[in-house]
Amino acid sequence: IYLVSVGWQAGNENAVAACALLVAADGRVEQFADIVAAPQVRSANGAVRQDGFAPAHPADRTVFAVDTDRLSPATVRVVFAVFMDDDTADAARPTPDAPLLWA
Repeated sequence: IYLVSVGWQAGNENAVAACALLVAADGRVEQFADIVAAPQVRSANGAVRQDGFAPAHPADRTVFAVDTDRLSPATVRVVFAVFMDDDTADAARPTPDAPLLWA
């Protein structure tokens, strides 16, 4: 199981949300159940969860757990994204000193 911790600093913390997308080879999410974001905190197969984990950095807001053994063979990538409104995006900054992970 891999833990992916996501954090941000913005003027309105509630205007920012994170999600995980289970993506197929064609670059698309196959079904709504393959999107993990509030209020749906687990993928249908339980491979990705967004609940009950302690953040690694004090500014982190959410943690995803990814169990690669439970991913569907159709899933070729798990994409993590943060979305927000325009006003919040103008003020948002990455969490300082947090490592960035690129795939």
